[in-house]
Amino acid sequence: MSKIFAITEDNLTKEKLTEVLQSDHEVVFLNHSEDITSMFKKVVPDITIIDYDFKAVNGIEIFKKLRRIQPKLKTIMLSEKNNIPIAVAATKIGVEDFLSKPFDADVLKSSVDRVLMQEKDLPMITFNELESSQWLISSNVKIKEMIKNIENISKGFGDVLVFADVGLPAGDIACLLHSNGANRDRRFITLDVSSFQKESSEGFFWTMLKDLLEDKMPETFAEKDLVGTIYINGLENISEHFRLSVLAYLFNRKFLAVDEKIDKTIRVVVSVFDPVLISNVENKEIVKNFVRIDVPPLKDRKEDIPLMVSLYLKKYAAKYNKRFKCVDIDSIDFMMLYDWPGNIFELESFIETAVLHCDDESIGIKDLMFSTNIFLKCAVKKLFLGNDLDYGRARDGFEKTVLTVVLSKLNWNKDKASEFLGIPKTILMDKMYNLGVNAEQI
Repeated sequence: MSKIFAITEDNLTKEKLTEVLQSDHEVVFLNHSEDITSMFKKVVPDITIIDYDFKAVNGIEIFKKLRRIQPKLKTIMLSEKNNIPIAVAATKIGVEDFLSKPFDADVLKSSVDRVLMQEKDLPMITFNELESSQWLISSNVKIKEMIKNIENISKGFGDVLVFADVGLPAGDIACLLHSNGANRDRRFITLDVSSFQKESSEGFFWTMLKDLLEDKMPETFAEKDLVGTIYINGLENISEHFRLSVLAYLFNRKFLAVDEKIDKTIRVVVSVFDPVLISNVENKEIVKNFVRIDVPPLKDRKEDIPLMVSLYLKKYAAKYNKRFKCVDIDSIDFMMLYDWPGNIFELESFIETAVLHCDDESIGIKDLMFSTNIFLKCAVKKLFLGNDLDYGRARDGFEKTVLTVVLSKLNWNKDKASEFLGIPKTILMDKMYNLGVNAEQI
């Protein structure tokens, strides 16, 4: 029997949830005013149902609080407000489903069943050979589809073209294909073709590639000495002629005569990062024989950021012998608003820098190495993503965010802050008082 925590103060909602779910699930009702964080530290429910419509706080804030304790929390949110922006905001930060009240019994049952089945739908691919697999732990639909695609491709010997933005570990995809493929007991070889970009070095590359692809005699070589997968990267750094020659050779090798002594069971994985290069390559006939894998950028799976932050925080806290309780909610909010053009590598480096910079028990805004301009852009984005667009409250919220960020970055030096903002210190002090901006809130 599945355990469901339902956080609501509405008696009618409690009655309806009991009526619909109690026969098949253990339902425990909680109120947001109770110490629910301690409960979630002790017990991880199979599903959490959160009522958005509290008087003192909304359900999204409750979810964010609980997600810090249980990053993989499965959640369904309820609201009598049939508000699309609220629903979008909830699903973007990781809520699995958003239902309007009063809800239909069959719709709720279907939603609960679907969320419970999510982990059972995960492909049976293993990550044992991959130490840096944290970024693949995800509830994101695109990541799940990519992993299922990897699982299917790994069953054959086809060559693969990995399309990924800068900062995404395409090499990890090649490692997964190798460690889950038929040639897993063979060698995994990485070839950075940019090392051969000088015209005088191209001959060495072709000699090496052909030697690696050669069909070795099984009675002469042990299985562990044969090549199973070749991962080729760095195509962006070589001339177009050289690049197209490499792709053309890989395309044609599958059709070479038997006497060419080419081992056609060796898989070749080629990664492409540059978007312009991707568009150029896609128009060429030579890539049609490659199986394609698209790696979703971090901006398309922001619901995974809290979990990745938690994993990287643990990793670098151990590395630098530091102790942290958490990353505060405001900092997580800014990370969720930022688009991370450097993707996974940028996020990991960002957390490592924050760990080195922070001297407190928790990482706050002052420890984040965002530029002030990025903070301001995120603050504007947060303003327009908000549900309450009342001009006065929106203006006050924006000003409070700006003042908090600027002051924390300047170690709460009011003279420097007033100079940076271009306003007299007296006005800055008045705004801080009226908006409740102070160092204790960070």
